[in-house]
Amino acid sequence: MSKCYLVVSYLEGSLKDLLDNQQGDTIICADGGYEKLMEIGLSPDLIIGDMDSISCPIPEHIPFYPLPVEKDDTDTLAALKKAIELGYRDIVLIGGLGGRLDHTVANLHCLSYSLFAGVRMEIRDDQNRVFMFAPSEICIPGDRYSYLSLFSYTEACRGVTTKGLYYPLANATLTHSYPLGVSNLFTEEEAIISFTSGKLLVILSRDRT
Repeated sequence: MSKCYLVVSYLEGSLKDLLDNQQGDTIICADGGYEKLMEIGLSPDLIIGDMDSISCPIPEHIPFYPLPVEKDDTDTLAALKKAIELGYRDIVLIGGLGGRLDHTVANLHCLSYSLFAGVRMEIRDDQNRVFMFAPSEICIPGDRYSYLSLFSYTEACRGVTTKGLYYPLANATLTHSYPLGVSNLFTEEEAIISFTSGKLLVILSRDRT
């Protein structure tokens, strides 16, 4: 099934390396993300935003959804809602981590929004891949990432059990006030995580080389 990529203005890393889009995928730029895409010679399928971080004109052939400067939704959330409206259920946000902390937290809220909407969403940059899950059993490949961190995005995540990690958990409770699950290490090619309640924030990370 095709994916929808959301490209935002703040990105740590190479957009070309992070954007593994295939034929049939859609690229939506949130405001200044358009200029990031232009730098690697690609054109988006549409642009959405309030124009506060775009310094170049938008070609007439690219669909543009203008947003007011004063609004409740961030440009990124508006782009996410548009992707969901278009029917996408597999969405990747490129960038949006680091830089201004309030923007990063707002983007984590977008993960929570996507979970509520029944959509699979990932945030990625050159050092991180970030996901959020409802209670289930999850398989997380290590790939090139050294660390796997688990955080409760709700007051608590209960019944957390892990396999394939250096510090195992068995029917544990993670709370949003104690970072017990930070910086675990892979002992196998993939980790298996299951839990019974809450929203679980899962972060794959690696050190900058």
